[in-house]
Amino acid sequence: METYHIRLEGDTLRVGFGPDHANNDIIVQQVEQRLDHLIKTEQLAGGPLLKIDGPQSVPVCYAIAHRVAHLFGSVVRSAHQALTLIDVGGQLSPENRQIMREATHGVILYKQRQDLEEWRAFCQDLDLKIIAEILSDYEGTLDQIQSGSILKGSIHHLD
Repeated sequence: METYHIRLEGDTLRVGFGPDHANNDIIVQQVEQRLDHLIKTEQLAGGPLLKIDGPQSVPVCYAIAHRVAHLFGSVVRSAHQALTLIDVGGQLSPENRQIMREATHGVILYKQRQDLEEWRAFCQDLDLKIIAEILSDYEGTLDQIQSGSILKGSIHHLD
């Protein structure tokens, strides 16, 4: 019974659901077994970045991340999907620049005006279309959003 496909092509893990249907428990077990085989045979040996391309359920995403995160500096789902969310943790770094090359759009969450300018430059360097600029105002009391070509606003009390 083949419920999920996993194959490595260069630095990209191609994944997808097979023709046989199963519940998430079975799929996750098969994903873990396949990844363990790829790791044991050193086909999946690690490196600076692993891209993942193809449909994944949330349990499958967690299973893949759990099995391979220690092998790679960064793991990112390929931006060839309809929507890919990548949180780079507020760090302007060469590693995050490499990760964000897979994206097409950017949402900037910033604490100070200077941070906003740095993130705008970061996104422009990578040719990312900025779709939102949100101020993180920890002491604020109200979230505010203004629509336009770029969504702008503030969000309060984020930890």
